[in-house]
Amino acid sequence: MVISFITILFLISSPYNINYSLSKVPDEPQTLIKISQNSKVGLKNTDGIIVVSPIYQDLGINQINGMLAVKRENKWGFVNKNFIEVIKPIFDEVGYFYCGWCPVRIGNLWGLIDLNGQWVVNPMYDYIEISKETKTAIIIKNGKYGLIDDRGNIRINTEYEKLTFIKDGMLSFLKNRKTGMVNQLGVEIFPAEYTGIYGITTFPEKSKYMFSVLLEKEVPTKSGSSLERETGFFEKSGKTIIMKSYEGYDFITEDLAIVYDEFGNVGLADLNANHLFKPSKCEIKPYLSDKFIIVKYNRYHGIINNSGQVIVKPIYTFMAKVGENLLVCSGNLKGGKWGIIDKNGKTIVPLKYSNAKTNGKYVCFEDNGLWGILDATGKITAKPQFSYEPNFIENDLIRVFSNKNDHLYVGYTNIYGESLTKSLFKSKFPFEEAMPFNQGLASVKMKGMWGFIDASGKIVIPCKYNLCSDFQNGVAWVEEVIDNVPKYGLINKNGDYLLEPQFKAPLSSLIIGIY
Repeated sequence: MVISFITILFLISSPYNINYSLSKVPDEPQTLIKISQNSKVGLKNTDGIIVVSPIYQDLGINQINGMLAVKRENKWGFVNKNFIEVIKPIFDEVGYFYCGWCPVRIGNLWGLIDLNGQWVVNPMYDYIEISKETKTAIIIKNGKYGLIDDRGNIRINTEYEKLTFIKDGMLSFLKNRKTGMVNQLGVEIFPAEYTGIYGITTFPEKSKYMFSVLLEKEVPTKSGSSLERETGFFEKSGKTIIMKSYEGYDFITEDLAIVYDEFGNVGLADLNANHLFKPSKCEIKPYLSDKFIIVKYNRYHGIINNSGQVIVKPIYTFMAKVGENLLVCSGNLKGGKWGIIDKNGKTIVPLKYSNAKTNGKYVCFEDNGLWGILDATGKITAKPQFSYEPNFIENDLIRVFSNKNDHLYVGYTNIYGESLTKSLFKSKFPFEEAMPFNQGLASVKMKGMWGFIDASGKIVIPCKYNLCSDFQNGVAWVEEVIDNVPKYGLINKNGDYLLEPQFKAPLSSLIIGIY
């Protein structure tokens, strides 16, 4: 009996109260593997245990609310997160469960069911599309679009030529071949007089504005017509404001925005179109939490506050946030001098290092050909000792390199330069290659073969594979050579095979995420 791998699926726990026959309900999302036997499919978990016997024609990828679509006798139904068939396969087509309901088709008509398989909306529509953000659904009947709520009540009559969910309960609509915007209560925010509505920018919760959008409109000219763009703002009070000054806005504070002109230049202005910086060929990078804004003019970076006042003149070729301060470079990035300043321009670490890099919390710096580590206040945590440029990885770990006998070896340290592997191996740099950590494990190469270590540096899966992938959702692909032919299999975080090496390719594209 051979059970072969097809794809990988995930189930997520349901917040709804359903009577399950199993006593223990998993709290965490589960990684599941789709298996086949005698042209039927089922599921097994990352422990290798078959949790759904291969009895179905097909399995969907419908994991929202802990429901998985299953196909039997050419009809679709659902199993729950405990793999119990709670909705019998009676539907010709099914969608996804969002907000506790799911569109299903019987014959040519679509309706909505709840998690118990009961009808919320009887099949009467040509198509139904559920919003992932609000408990509403777009309906289509006789070629016209409308909107219903989660009880089937009509919010918007089927009168539009097109309805499209945008964001935060807002929808764009097409009427008489013109575009406008309507909310989920059916109130038109912008009338049907535009050729297009592009994007939506939301505001902080305390702002009086809900969002802004870019509006495109056709206007008559002497030679015919042309397209003009303007920005529309919608206040929480229901008032709309149209600004024609700019092509687009990215708000930094409630009233202060990065603005874009028709040539792609950027500047800084308030909602009354008062320029703080007129649009020019520059870059503006806001850091909202610290109430300062990094700007880049040509090659040079400086700092302004959120009123547009220049705090630090644009004199640095590089500037990046590190803690409450800024890592800066004066001169060319290669060969220039690096140091740290605060947001007012005060020197924290003089511009003296030949190279530097930051992960936003710490800085790796080069001094006289060796690399060390310092924190955001300028305190050295690891003196210069590494011959090659280190790499920041997750959990404040740092990947470092050493040259021995003309061969590059790799190890891991913390921010104090303390090796994770020093007590486990004779060499501080035992690995020929080492990847960043992912899901608590990192793939490493020793004596030409790959395995995995944990965050303490201990090898937890022996180095015995020709190749391997990072772990994703608790599984990783590995390659072994069998009869001189590379074969791929799948392992869990214990190193146990979930699928023995049998495939010609790793098929990593079949590992999908959680919906």
